[in-house]
Amino acid sequence: MKRFLLRSLPAVAVIGLTANVNAQNRGVAVNATGAAPNDMAILDVSSTTKGMLIPRMTLAQRNAIAAPIPQGLTVYVDDAVNTNDGFWIREYNTWVRLDIGADGWDINGNNVGAPATDFFGTRDNVDLVFRTNNAQVMRVSGTTVNNGRYTHIGTNITAPNEQLDIGSGSPSTGALRIYNPTPGTWAATNPMVKYAATNTQGTIHFRPIGALGATGDSLEATFNPPGYPTQQSRDVVMWNGHWGNITGTAPVLNTATAHSGGWKRLENEYIEIFNKAFTQQATPICGNTPVELTQGSTTYTSGLPAADALLINPYKFDMPGRRYRAQYLFLPDELNVERNQLVLGNLNATGGLCAGSAVTSIGFFVNMNVTNQTRAANVAITVKHAPLGTTMLTGFDNSVDPAQGCFNNAALNPFPTAGGPGWKNYTLTTSFTWDGERPVIVEIAVHQAAGGGGGTLAGGLPIRYSTTATTTTYSAYTTFPTAGAPGTPCIPLSPTTSTCAPLNLGTALADNCGTFGASNYRPTIQWGGTVATASPAVTGNNAYIWYNGALLAEATTAPTPWSRLTAPYSYRGPGTLSAENGVYDNGVRLNDHVFDRAFDGAVSPADAAQWGGQRNLSINEMARYTRDNRHLPTLKGRANWNTERGFSLGDLANQLWTTAETQALYVTELHDRLNVLEVLSNDRPLDADEAAGAKGAIARMTTRTDGEKALLRHQIDQRTVHTDQR
Repeated sequence: MKRFLLRSLPAVAVIGLTANVNAQNRGVAVNATGAAPNDMAILDVSSTTKGMLIPRMTLAQRNAIAAPIPQGLTVYVDDAVNTNDGFWIREYNTWVRLDIGADGWDINGNNVGAPATDFFGTRDNVDLVFRTNNAQVMRVSGTTVNNGRYTHIGTNITAPNEQLDIGSGSPSTGALRIYNPTPGTWAATNPMVKYAATNTQGTIHFRPIGALGATGDSLEATFNPPGYPTQQSRDVVMWNGHWGNITGTAPVLNTATAHSGGWKRLENEYIEIFNKAFTQQATPICGNTPVELTQGSTTYTSGLPAADALLINPYKFDMPGRRYRAQYLFLPDELNVERNQLVLGNLNATGGLCAGSAVTSIGFFVNMNVTNQTRAANVAITVKHAPLGTTMLTGFDNSVDPAQGCFNNAALNPFPTAGGPGWKNYTLTTSFTWDGERPVIVEIAVHQAAGGGGGTLAGGLPIRYSTTATTTTYSAYTTFPTAGAPGTPCIPLSPTTSTCAPLNLGTALADNCGTFGASNYRPTIQWGGTVATASPAVTGNNAYIWYNGALLAEATTAPTPWSRLTAPYSYRGPGTLSAENGVYDNGVRLNDHVFDRAFDGAVSPADAAQWGGQRNLSINEMARYTRDNRHLPTLKGRANWNTERGFSLGDLANQLWTTAETQALYVTELHDRLNVLEVLSNDRPLDADEAAGAKGAIARMTTRTDGEKALLRHQIDQRTVHTDQR
């Protein structure tokens, strides 16, 4: 095999002459030592003192190379211009620099001469992926998405959803943190905005500082606004948190009219509570289905201490001639089914009373089988209000309630008609109406007959009961009259009478052979009439937003804003709402049904559906209603407030609107009555207007007959002086 060794540079000239001859040989070596070429090289050039030059030309000469230019053609541009000088190779049908920063990115840094041509990235539409430990950590999309090339920071995401997409998709996790632990620089163009370089619109930064006086914000900490610390600070961007600029304007601080400019705090001052247990009481409905108070009691007095069992049991049928009196107290929160569920926590409460509606019957559950129901007894039951604020019974309540309901029977079988366990109901002779505010006492007084049959208990003493937190039962009864003779110590000489009937049914507290006292146990009672029923309270877990502060809605921008006045001061503590100008409820329509009915005889068609069935009450009717219900007929009472859990602003405004118009009519009526009294009290001449007013007032008199009214009108006509008579 032939081998050509070129030992001198002039020999290079013969390469072209010998290329064809040696094409089938191993290669060509150019050196000064005679060393053979490398087996894998077509040209092996080596030297320890010299280098190799490739074609050198200007940029214009490179661009003038005639097409087609083969891929890989390499030249050196020597144009005395830094942005052009260097090695260039033909690649992807364009010239690409081989210098540092063109096709090879140096970990020690690169010289980028022309960003338009010298860059780090790709030239095709393939995604640019960054990896560490051979796992993707960032990807820049190669194709356009929504007019942009999106970047994703995270793993296993091939299609970012936003211009910058962080940690989305499994198993990618992570978030974005904006934080600068070192305060920024104060500058005239950037006053009072530490941790952000500018006030540019769209800028977001985090201020890791505390409230006034916190370390790290010395300039703001030195400013105490007038009234500090009783007034809030006016430096509105001094609190820690994320802030964003929406207008590109700087804040104004250290002045009486300080404001945040374009900077808005991003955090909401609330806490989101997740998976929190809640109870939502059901809305009660007033109807005629009897209800039991307290609900859910299925035990009987057999499980009670003997003393309590005797105190709460209204059926002491075991002793002929026994006398018994007991009072059972029910608190307003127990009678209001919503408050029973919500305030007292009795989630199984499904019934109660309806304020302003009549209770017509009272019943006790009798747990017994009766073998002989011939026993007779005098029974009196009283249902009445206890004084407002009463919370327990330590003795008999002998107060008088004009609105009490009564049952009275001189010979009554006190057991269920069917003879077995069940409710024994007593229809009240006079019904009882709860006012929605006061406690209610149910009193039962019994005088057993001297003879009669007995009964067999079905298990324990015959009463269903519940346990209360306070003494809600007080009773007294006689023991068996062993002496048997009237007037003996065991027969009460001066028994306490029932408040509904003087039957001498109860027993005197001083009876030395009786027992009396208070108990925390109380029988459950079935109430009939118009009573409240509701579904059991709904319980579960859900989320809610909690804000431990107050809301102040203001329009003032003066140096001393409305909420910061010291006298008066609008702030009323956490949980309150204050509005400078007003709070509006647009859901309720205001109306003039009172005046329309008074002057037109009927309400307008728009109000007919809601108000057409009502009428204007007379002064006397209004007085009676107020006395009986303790609130004006045009205003809802406390019972409605409790039931509805407050009134909406529109509802309250409508009540006040209606009340003002109604009272105006009452004032007018009283004025007319005074006028007619004055007119009828003397014989002076009357003009036409006075006469018309007097006759109108006479027509509205309800205590005069038609004949008397006609006579009075005739007298008025006789005294009227018309214009043509003057």
